[in-house]
Amino acid sequence: MTADARVLTRPGPWSRVVGLGSIYGKTVRDSLRPALVVGSVASLFMLGTGVPYGVSPEFSTVELRRAFITGLTVLPPALRGLLGEPINLETMGGFLSWRVGNFLPVVLGLWPVIALSGTLAGEAAKGSLDLLASTPQSRRTIALEKLAGHVTAVILAMLLLAATIWAVGAFFAALPGDEIPVSAALGQVTLYGLMMLFVGGVGPVLVDAYNAHAVRVKVGKALVGAAPIKEQIEDSWAAFQRWPRPGFALQIPARAGAVLFNEVVVDPSTGRVKLHVGSSIPELGGKAILLVPTVDEAERVRWFCIPVGIPDRYLPQVCRKVSR
Repeated sequence: MTADARVLTRPGPWSRVVGLGSIYGKTVRDSLRPALVVGSVASLFMLGTGVPYGVSPEFSTVELRRAFITGLTVLPPALRGLLGEPINLETMGGFLSWRVGNFLPVVLGLWPVIALSGTLAGEAAKGSLDLLASTPQSRRTIALEKLAGHVTAVILAMLLLAATIWAVGAFFAALPGDEIPVSAALGQVTLYGLMMLFVGGVGPVLVDAYNAHAVRVKVGKALVGAAPIKEQIEDSWAAFQRWPRPGFALQIPARAGAVLFNEVVVDPSTGRVKLHVGSSIPELGGKAILLVPTVDEAERVRWFCIPVGIPDRYLPQVCRKVSR
């Protein structure tokens, strides 16, 4: 019997683009459908605004358009500020920029945040992110290729929107000047794309910072819950010049009611308190906080907080310095 010899070869450039053999290609492929949806939704806004402006009798002459602009000047300042400054509304491009361009970047700006966070969360849930991290690819390469794939998806969505803006001006122009040059359409969507990428880059950072702050608050509350344990150890030292006896040390956590930790262990020989983080702080599951007592020259007990496997970004300030 003979078997055909098969040789594995590296994927070619086009194979990489469609998602074979590169993180960038897979990111582009996964983001293609959302990019088309975003571009299509933005295009519908442009069509729904530009087509009536071009074919409606209310905007069929320059005089009617000027009368419309004059009517805008009598609106309350707050409403005018919400709608934006009416600039060059006598043309199709100016009207689209004023009517749609003021709110469209805000609506589109939500997509990068959802797309980036959803991609990472989805891959983390499926375990594929861990698989990527275990490959020879560096973390920087993984991040850069994913970012490049997302930027490519944004560019595709903006190109679709630019084509729609140009088509509205080309097929529904009613007066001279309504035509929208390709360069103007590309310039407008470039601004939209940059705003989207800015929101997409800053948004996850802000979300991550907020989550870290929330964890710090939980850790701070957990340390406050351990205060009765520290007080009993201090009382033992003040009364007997020794740390709690072994039997009493075992009773301290139960008496203190330290419910924010899975386990609280008091070392009778050193007075150290080891707080094993429980389900109340799932981000730090399996980690611990060590409270170490020391005695100063005035025979006062001072406490040091030593994290065990907990990054500094999750630690409150009280755990980074000497505390009582």
